[in-house]
Amino acid sequence: MVNFVEKFIQGFCKESGQSYFLSNLKAKDAAFELIDKLEKSQSLLFTNEENDTFSLDYLWGNARGQMFGVMLAENLQGERSVHYAFSSQYNGQWLCEGWVPPIFDVKKFDSLVKDADPKIKALTKLINESLCSEERIGLKQLRKAMSQQHMKNIHALYQAHTLDGKVLTLNELSNLSTAPPNGMGDCCAPKLINFAAKNKLEPISIAEFYWGQENASGSKKHLHFYGSCEEKCGPILGRMLYGGKYVSE
Repeated sequence: MVNFVEKFIQGFCKESGQSYFLSNLKAKDAAFELIDKLEKSQSLLFTNEENDTFSLDYLWGNARGQMFGVMLAENLQGERSVHYAFSSQYNGQWLCEGWVPPIFDVKKFDSLVKDADPKIKALTKLINESLCSEERIGLKQLRKAMSQQHMKNIHALYQAHTLDGKVLTLNELSNLSTAPPNGMGDCCAPKLINFAAKNKLEPISIAEFYWGQENASGSKKHLHFYGSCEEKCGPILGRMLYGGKYVSE
């Protein structure tokens, strides 16, 4: 059973000193239409093909559930459109036909991961095999430094478009004084706002709901609607929303 309540996509903008938000109310009908399409097809591709990478069965196993977002937007001519997003990756995939992309170049991301992961795993193997405590300490320090640099390289790929026409990094968007947490920028709302700004669309409303097995903490339940998260979205959404036609202060 769908549990819909009014929620908000929101965040603080350090540049203006204001908080900005969008309600999910106007996107409610579009969100219910997406839920109906997913229930009928059981796939993000809206087909019933076997061995489908984007099958919703994935969300009832060890992966548990995932957040989905729906954006009602308007172009310069006043024509309205609906756009979909899923949080992070879906079953190891960043891209899916009919869904907005992440806010980074996927080919560059894959290239970085392909280069760094084997090196980090090789260090882990050496650490596990080493019998010398001093050597293990040195190898752990090297692995830590390599992992931190890898994350900096990943974060540098994130180039978010804002509603006032800027393209900013996570650090430029954020009101945090520390490094961005892992996963910042990968939720539905940042993806949707980035897509809108990049394509000269005005977001009118964004609704986010959870699909699948309840998460480990019990904070997310199947077909319940939620607002944007404070930890990863709050620090960047305000700056992304700044300048929006339908955004409220």
